[in-house]
Amino acid sequence: HAGLHRSVYLEARPRVRLDELLVDADYDPETQLGTCEISIGLNVRQRSFTANLWVETEEGKRVSRVCNSTLTFTSAGNRARSRCEISAFERIEISSVRPWSSETPTRYRVVAELVDPKGETVEVVTALTGFRRVVVSDRRINVNGTAIKIFGVNRHDHHPVTGKTVTEDEMREELVLMKQHNINAIRTAHYPNDHRLLDLCDELGLYVVDEANVEC
Repeated sequence: HAGLHRSVYLEARPRVRLDELLVDADYDPETQLGTCEISIGLNVRQRSFTANLWVETEEGKRVSRVCNSTLTFTSAGNRARSRCEISAFERIEISSVRPWSSETPTRYRVVAELVDPKGETVEVVTALTGFRRVVVSDRRINVNGTAIKIFGVNRHDHHPVTGKTVTEDEMREELVLMKQHNINAIRTAHYPNDHRLLDLCDELGLYVVDEANVEC
């Protein structure tokens, strides 16, 4: 079982590119208001670059205004968010948003379009997110204002034939089988699982305890 278990790839991107896209989505169960805080950063010190930011459904229907942000030197208040020297930060509010939960795993797409000083689009980067609020109080876990129960199992990257090498289709089949047996959470014992598994949990509706192999 030694060796590389997951894919290795090379990626070619523009010389000036969005090096960072951070999304923090929240949901107010009382007002049904969704808020999305977006932080972007450039890999080089390029002034006069702007970015168009918006939120849309997975089907591509825009549900927010388009924010035109000028990337500037990272301010002291924004430095905790961004590791890039040139960055921008926007907060978008969306009314009557559909929240994410294990029962209703609704996702939205955040789009960041990098524009050069000539008005030409250099690059478009997207990220899927869900609007949800998780609060722990009185020994209860509340998701979007409702107390939930965790029915979880441990999970390993393992296949009876290929060992630690697991395809995305096999991961999906495994998670669908869990959902069919009323399992709503997994623990990635004892190490971070394949990042594609986290995307599948977002899509299918599973809570995740993501371990980092720091038991020592």
